[in-house]
Amino acid sequence: MTVQGGKRCALNIARGAWSYRGGRVAGGESSAARGKDHACERARLTARCARPTGNASCRGISVASVLDMTSIQRLQCAVLGLLVAAATASAQTPLVAPSGNMWSHGTTLNVFGGAAATPGDKAAAAGGAFGWELTPRFALEGSGTWLDWGQGAHAITTAMTAHVAVVTPHPFVPFLAGGVGLYHASFNRFDSTMPRFYHRRMTGLESAMGQTVTFTDPSLAGGGGLDVYVSRHWTLRPEVLATLVLRDSRSFVITTGVVRLAYHFEDHPVNPR
Repeated sequence: MTVQGGKRCALNIARGAWSYRGGRVAGGESSAARGKDHACERARLTARCARPTGNASCRGISVASVLDMTSIQRLQCAVLGLLVAAATASAQTPLVAPSGNMWSHGTTLNVFGGAAATPGDKAAAAGGAFGWELTPRFALEGSGTWLDWGQGAHAITTAMTAHVAVVTPHPFVPFLAGGVGLYHASFNRFDSTMPRFYHRRMTGLESAMGQTVTFTDPSLAGGGGLDVYVSRHWTLRPEVLATLVLRDSRSFVITTGVVRLAYHFEDHPVNPR
């Protein structure tokens, strides 16, 4: 048998095995008859390949080895099909940003300095605050501010405000703020520059002892600012707040502008613009 004969022998055996496993048989033969015919064909092909020959091409080929090669080819085709299906499904799946790049809540501590003004007067302002970031867009903050109006007049204002971020997460985050608080003011009773809001209330305090008179009133606060993330933990926050002090249907407005240096205890990844 020549080399070409050996190749044809292997091909015939493979074809016989394929026909035996699932090929079409015409004429409506029974399964027993088909099995018998295929068994005879396989025996004949095996005998042809088993004949002595001087060529080694056919000596190493048997029905079992051909069947093994056929099974390996089928397995390779199945694996290739699975890889193609997986690649197609992966291409159709939308990409989602990793959730680890977003923070959910946090705690902040800040100190600040600036100035305050009223109609006809101005003061230095300084203080600190403690905040709770409940979500990336919403935070609560409790703050205390010391105001020095000069000539023995000073004030302390405390407030609890809510902050709502306009956009997030970005290196520059504008926000709106609003809340309630208390305004405690102290004056020298003979201070001629005392605001009229307080001077009119001096009538009932003539008998008070000492040179200093104090007033404590409820207040409303509102304004906005900009959080500038200089790192994943530190921010600079310029802001302007208007404090409305209320008493007996009258009001007194104080406008405060400060710059806060804030530390965020939790890590805050931000996306560049």
